[in-house]
Amino acid sequence: MFNEMTDKKENENSLDSYTLDELKSVSLPTNLALHAHPIQVEEGKSEYSKTMENLGEVVSELNRRLGDEKCAFGGSMAMYLLWNNLMKEDSSIDIKDRLNERIRGGKNDYDLMLESGRKNSVMEKLGFKDSDMKLERGLVANHMVDILHRPEKRSFPNEKIIIKEQEFYVQNPYDSLFEKLTALAYPQIDDSGNERPKELKWGVDAKLYKLYLQLSDKISEDELNEKLAELWPKYKEETREVRAKETALEMDSGKSAKDIIANMFKMPFSSDEELILKAQELYPNVPTDLIVDLIGSVDKESFVENIMRVFKIMDKESDSYSEMHSKAEENYSVISLEEN
Repeated sequence: MFNEMTDKKENENSLDSYTLDELKSVSLPTNLALHAHPIQVEEGKSEYSKTMENLGEVVSELNRRLGDEKCAFGGSMAMYLLWNNLMKEDSSIDIKDRLNERIRGGKNDYDLMLESGRKNSVMEKLGFKDSDMKLERGLVANHMVDILHRPEKRSFPNEKIIIKEQEFYVQNPYDSLFEKLTALAYPQIDDSGNERPKELKWGVDAKLYKLYLQLSDKISEDELNEKLAELWPKYKEETREVRAKETALEMDSGKSAKDIIANMFKMPFSSDEELILKAQELYPNVPTDLIVDLIGSVDKESFVENIMRVFKIMDKESDSYSEMHSKAEENYSVISLEEN
């Protein structure tokens, strides 16, 4: 369709989009995930066809149990579903062999994305046991489904797909692409406060998403890059907004602004003065009066407003899209060379 999508890229360790010609002849890197969970495939079936079969079962059961409760798949399952729809729409596009490799080397989790405030009602409708609800994961149509706290962003709405004549939603592909790139560009911290090692699959998926967006939006790679640069500030702003609203939900369980901020700093609750000093130490660019306003927030609305102001100051010197992409590409090149 476009020359940019058929020419061979010179640097295989770059984050340039894959091309259709590449995906016809070049295998994906191995060791994509740190903890791969290959799916079991019966004789005569491919990983891709089995995954679509499994997804059809899960979506059918989710729709039956949830009714109008809107949720969306994120992660690799969202990407597989988007490519599945695109290949059905255009029979000249076929990357099933590469998707087989991606499925073979991945974790293949069923990640269901929704807001924190809806997670309990969704898990109850899915019939999760008390132990499942604590872990936020349980069986749906005999497949393990994880509940992720990923609210939909205004400018990046979830996309409707069709699988086995069932309608469902998946994470917006631009949102997914930015997520993969930022995971490569910046440290990712786990629940214990430790930095997670970067995974090769994040870069592979970013390259696959770039090609998908070019084909689905009928644009060139240069046009895609221009669009990504334009959307990046919106992504950053709405990511801050989502984080602020999710953090403020802790007030629903009776926590005060001071409790929430002390927990963010991983310190036991102490005096206002100590909280302010700790905040000044961690965020020296944030004015003291704003820190005072934040810990004094009396409700969710004022807390969201104040913490958004804090996040905006912290992000004031944040990278442009090109700067972020360069960092992501540098890190991807390093882990690619380590695996080769």
